[in-house]
Amino acid sequence: MLESNLVLVKGIDFDMTNKATQVKHRLPATLIIALCLSVSCLIMPRAGVSGMSALKSVRSDIHGIRLGMTSAVVHKRLEKIGRKERDERKRQEVWVLNNDPRYSHIIVGFDPDMKLRYVTALARKDAAARNVTYSEIGDVKRAAERQTLPNNYQYIWKIKPQRNEPEGIVVVRGTDREHLASFSIKKVAAGED
Repeated sequence: MLESNLVLVKGIDFDMTNKATQVKHRLPATLIIALCLSVSCLIMPRAGVSGMSALKSVRSDIHGIRLGMTSAVVHKRLEKIGRKERDERKRQEVWVLNNDPRYSHIIVGFDPDMKLRYVTALARKDAAARNVTYSEIGDVKRAAERQTLPNNYQYIWKIKPQRNEPEGIVVVRGTDREHLASFSIKKVAAGED
């Protein structure tokens, strides 16, 4: 038998040893898991974006759509979550999202080679919307540029290219001090900074 603080996941025996006494509690597995998750949230840095472990960088995709993807790959992803509303000039498209609690539209633009040069998500404004905070996209204190005027907030981060992706920036804007109105990922043209 082990003589240490012990948690057995099935049937759960949770031993807590105190200097003076030893107390044995029987707890449900879901409570132990919840306690472990709570403690890990206190120990680990807060991840502002769902699906990211500790927030070390800014979010560089919107619904898995990343800079440099071909139009065929982008269309395949967008067809699963929405429908094309219209084509705009200069290889731009507006898509309406079906059941996204955060965003109502995604706008994409392609370069002459039909690779993604930008993607923008527009926040939902209806009563059922789940507002997205600026910090869910990136650490606002680490933004390369910050503009925080009354009713005009903008944060810009540089993103490092991964794999075959071009260099880019992330821009979030809004009129609310906590919640964004738009979230864009844009390719940086050669010579721009």
